[in-house]
Amino acid sequence: MIQTAPARPEWFDAALEAQIDALYRAARYLARSESDAEDLAQDTVVRALDRHHQFRQGTNMKAWLLTILTRLYYDRFRGQQRKPQNVSLEECDEFDLYQQVCRDGGSGPSEDPAVLAEQRLAAADVQDAVCALPEEYRGAIVLALVNEMNYAEVAAALEIPIGTVRSRISRGRALLQRRLWQYAREA
Repeated sequence: MIQTAPARPEWFDAALEAQIDALYRAARYLARSESDAEDLAQDTVVRALDRHHQFRQGTNMKAWLLTILTRLYYDRFRGQQRKPQNVSLEECDEFDLYQQVCRDGGSGPSEDPAVLAEQRLAAADVQDAVCALPEEYRGAIVLALVNEMNYAEVAAALEIPIGTVRSRISRGRALLQRRLWQYAREA
């Protein structure tokens, strides 16, 4: 006799539908192409529907779905980049942004770099900067900062230790700041 999965409860469909925009947004950041992002988001929804019985009501649906999305992405697209990009520690110098603001963009050290960058950047620039990050940093940044997952959830989704998550987010933020400063300076 063939066993089938239990019927999907109504609350599951509603909870899944509420997370579709977040899934697509994360897929766009990870895949960096509209068609790949659409496929990735759709495959995530299909997998979630197939495995609805594994989700426990009352837990974080968004984290569960983003974990599925991230694993699908890495399974599918990891082969395209066999060798990770290396980033030198000099590129991660956090003080460099402040020095550039004081030197190039601000009236002096008292001007807030965040305010200056906000005035000069468009949302598309921010998205481009995130998409330009090396893959290992981009995944952690998208899950933690864009989708507001905590470090433990990011670690579970990426299947890496929490210390590695902290390191990748820290370095990813520094690289993101540098790229955003370049965009702001060009604007």
